[in-house]
Order: sequence, then C-alpha cells, then structure tokens
Amino acid sequence: MPKQLKIFFEKCIGCKSCELACSLANEKEMDANKSRITVISFIEGKYPLPSNIPFTCKQCADAPCLPSCPVDAISRAKDKMRTVVIDREQCIGCGKCVGACPFGAMLFDREKKKAFKCELCEGEPACTSICPT
Repeated sequence: MPKQLKIFFEKCIGCKSCELACSLANEKEMDANKSRITVISFIEGKYPLPSNIPFTCKQCADAPCLPSCPVDAISRAKDKMRTVVIDREQCIGCGKCVGACPFGAMLFDREKKKAFKCELCEGEPACTSICPT
C-alpha cells in the first residue's frame, strides 16, 4: 500500500503556508501556483464542509495517471513509500495524466510544459514541517 499524506481538514486555518513551503522546496521559489498542495477555502457556514481543505495527490493504489502516460514517464518509486512519481525529463507535456486524475491532483506547469504532482518530498513533506496547527 502506498504511503499518503494524512490531512486533518478540521485543523486547517487557511494560512496557506503549506503552499509556499511546497513551492520553495520543489521549485526553489515561493509561488503558490507551483505548489503541489492547494488549500481550497469556502465561505464559513455556507457549505456543509470545513472552511479550508488542503488538497494534494492521494498516491492512489490503482493510480489512473500511471497507464494514461504514453511515454511511461509516471511510475512508482522503488522505495518503501511507493510514491507515484513523474520523470519530468521524460514527460512530453501531453496532459493526459492531468485529465486522468479523478481528484485534480495532477498539475501542469505552463512555463516548463511538464506535469507535476506531490511526490511527498522523498518522505519529508515540506508542507507538514511548516503547518502551524
């Protein structure tokens, strides 16, 4: 079973520090648009949901993004976490994996024309180290 990031929605205060920590750790710049985690905020009380929902890749056991890639740029890490990873050098930017993800967790970098997603920072997710709650 692949490892997943355990998110406690009820604890999220919507500060979005996780987004900035993620982009800094992965892209070496603080740009929430390049974050692999997204905090979706709702108007409190208007929906029967928590006010803030951090959202990222689920590392699905039967990941639909894997077979969608025509060049096999998506695979499972060979380590014990079995994280779904993208070889960005091999990625041709077709976007099929983005369409295949039922959770919208597969993202696309318009500048680099490559897919990207949460890969759990090799077991030390930057988002978890910065979260104040």
